[in-house]
Amino acid sequence: MTIVTSVVLSDEPQEAGRRLIRERHTDHLGVVYEHSYRALTAVNAETELASYAVLLADRLAELEFASLLEGAPYVLNHQTATQLGTRIRNSYKLLSKVALVKVAALILARISDGTYTDLQVRNVFGLTAGQWTTLKQKMIDLVAHWTAIEAAVGE
Repeated sequence: MTIVTSVVLSDEPQEAGRRLIRERHTDHLGVVYEHSYRALTAVNAETELASYAVLLADRLAELEFASLLEGAPYVLNHQTATQLGTRIRNSYKLLSKVALVKVAALILARISDGTYTDLQVRNVFGLTAGQWTTLKQKMIDLVAHWTAIEAAVGE
């Protein structure tokens, strides 16, 4: 969905059998990303171009996810809702403390606004109804505690 065109802009010989390769990648929104690197003579620039396009698309999706965790409006430009759901699930397994609270808050907010249903989230997490109910309550409690901590002020 993200990168729609990728071209090698230049492939210039350098010293010691190296080359300077410049690429241009354009996403579906028309945003241009340029990438330059030095490579050995034997490197296939077209193969590297395709590999970097995949890496760039994933990086843009990760940055989008990170911005959602920081409270950015829910707009998906670089991934589908299903891909985001998978990304959320994978991150939820690995995170702790504040990052985990942010992911839990994002999940609950998206359920609350109708973006996702409980069943969709439950399926992404691979849980039974009972397991999901337990996990969701943990998320609700976690976010509520964090909200209370954030609201606390000295007296």
